[in-house]
Amino acid sequence: MKEKVYIVVVNFNNYKDTIECLESIIKQDFNNYQIIVIDNSSTGSHLDQIHEWSSGNYHEEIDTLFPDIIYPLVNKPVEVIKLNEQDLFERALEEKLILVKAKQNKGFAAANNIGLQYVKNFGKDSDLIWLLNNDTVISKSSISEIINAINSLEYSNNNVIYG
Repeated sequence: MKEKVYIVVVNFNNYKDTIECLESIIKQDFNNYQIIVIDNSSTGSHLDQIHEWSSGNYHEEIDTLFPDIIYPLVNKPVEVIKLNEQDLFERALEEKLILVKAKQNKGFAAANNIGLQYVKNFGKDSDLIWLLNNDTVISKSSISEIINAINSLEYSNNNVIYG
């Protein structure tokens, strides 16, 4: 049984898609997860907008193709911490949402690697990692369905890639 799910989402100059994605994640019927948003050195206030959303101070309407998933919006605030990349690796964080500003934009894979390094440092071998594009909207049972599918597989070790 997977103990915790770490969800890594990369944002670059597109806070609106990221907020839509996050809104769908926090509605999950599985609650033992942590979201790590890596802002890939966006220009402007994109990470601030995501932080405002998580605090309940975001007042723009979410333009979505999936209103049945996104609406009604979840009450905020969400447990959140906002920090710089170098501060991410100081200690394990308890907040549901971790917002990280990358030192520089080295590309999508490098941004994912920042989140993966955090999980490697502080997660457990039995945890699950999900790399999720920021323009993805997931259904309410997505995490539960993935965990059930993985748990139904018979493997001799805990290393599973499921896609």
